[in-house]
Amino acid sequence: MANNLSDGRFRIVLAVDAINPDLKRMVEYLNAMSGPATSIIAVAYARLSDQETDILMPRIYGEELAEAKSAADAGRKPTWTIESFRSWLGTNSPSNLEKFNHFTAQAAASGLTFHGSTSISPTATFAILAPDNTRLGTLSLIAYTGQNTSVELDFYGVSRMEPQQRATIAGLSELPATVAGIPGMERVGERLSATVFANRKNTPLTELPDESIQQLIGVLAALQTQT
Repeated sequence: MANNLSDGRFRIVLAVDAINPDLKRMVEYLNAMSGPATSIIAVAYARLSDQETDILMPRIYGEELAEAKSAADAGRKPTWTIESFRSWLGTNSPSNLEKFNHFTAQAAASGLTFHGSTSISPTATFAILAPDNTRLGTLSLIAYTGQNTSVELDFYGVSRMEPQQRATIAGLSELPATVAGIPGMERVGERLSATVFANRKNTPLTELPDESIQQLIGVLAALQTQT
């Protein structure tokens, strides 16, 4: 949510009874006048009946326009790499540079996979995987505008798993309590526990001791190898 608000990235869905020429013109106008990361579509549902079964069939207008904008926006943005993030910090936030170097070195040594980001805010993202390579979540460093670089854990995908599925992944159920036991990450672990992985909380990178960074990355990397 914070990233989307910062980037102005929205997908607006207009739910209507019918799609008429005036509405089509409005969707076209809004897509033309809104920012490159904002798209607008209209959706109308036709209700069909088959004996005792009711079916809602969607009719969508503006999807092609929205996809074209998204593709153009993605192609226009540079992809953040560790090197470009480091260069940005050196110019804009040098107080975070030493911690950033320690963090990324620990992540690389622990086998976390780096993924580039096209976010407007400088972002370095590392995939958190299960032993079978199922994507469990992400560990990110994000430089929010006007703020220090923050550490963010995102396990929203895990929150959508069935409890039985979560229970089959070694170390996952204990993860919130383990994270809460890391100095500086207490509130992050508490939030993961209270929301069953659904919500996340950022922690300023400068508030994490080097030992805490090592512990956090070690715990997340262990998820990839535990059976």
